[in-house]
Amino acid sequence: LCVWLVGKIFGGELSYGTGVMIASLSYLPKVFEAVLVIVQSMVMDTSAYTGRYQFSFGVGRFIDPGGAQGIYNLIGRLDLFTLWTTALIAIGLVYAAKVDKSKAYVAAAVMWALGAAPALLQLAQGK
Repeated sequence: LCVWLVGKIFGGELSYGTGVMIASLSYLPKVFEAVLVIVQSMVMDTSAYTGRYQFSFGVGRFIDPGGAQGIYNLIGRLDLFTLWTTALIAIGLVYAAKVDKSKAYVAAAVMWALGAAPALLQLAQGK
């Protein structure tokens, strides 16, 4: 729904089904991430890990989860697979929805920000 709505806002020629297709295909890197997290948890000593992003492939891996939860969750969005998913949304909007490239990049950034909304709300509440 969000990909379809953002695509329409940025001038895309897409149906709801096309929006679902873009969202579905762009989410495939998250499946690879899940497999790699499972492999990591099988080969590493997990007793010292206390945060969900300590298994991620991004900046959150190096941040102490004991700090402000909003900042931790926002930084956790800066990982390889989330950014890859965001890039695939932009590519899908360009080729499937016929959105101009510059608008598609902005639309993908909006989608990333929508995903970061819970962390931003935590920051706004001072958590």
